[in-house]
Amino acid sequence: MKKIGIDLDNTILSCKLLIYKLIDKFQIVNNSDNSYTQIDKNAETETFLNKLTIFNPNVYIAFPNAIETINYLYSKGIEIHLISSRPNILPIIDLTINWLNKNNVLYNKLILGCSNKAEYVVANQLDLMIDDNLKTCKS
Repeated sequence: MKKIGIDLDNTILSCKLLIYKLIDKFQIVNNSDNSYTQIDKNAETETFLNKLTIFNPNVYIAFPNAIETINYLYSKGIEIHLISSRPNILPIIDLTINWLNKNNVLYNKLILGCSNKAEYVVANQLDLMIDDNLKTCKS
């Protein structure tokens, strides 16, 4: 079985919210050990942020064929790791899981707060990493 890592923001969907960028910078500054969190995809999710449109990625639409391609690969037995530097704080976790569920994205692992994706890819022996950041892919 092959294993593929896929980034979320600007790879599967367009996410340009300033608040994400600010929280992400805050997390990187305060998370020097490069830790990340694997999220249980069956976690209960409901926060007040789900109701806000200014901070809600649920309103975003996936790039054409992104979800269909991921689900096809998953159906062929390829292990899908969704890997993001998105902050691994409860509101972001909830919003991310809700978006993935709402859009019927099939995956094996969801990793948030990953500031060094190349390190994760090597440690978990992934065969391929798909990301919008060329530096990450080359690493």
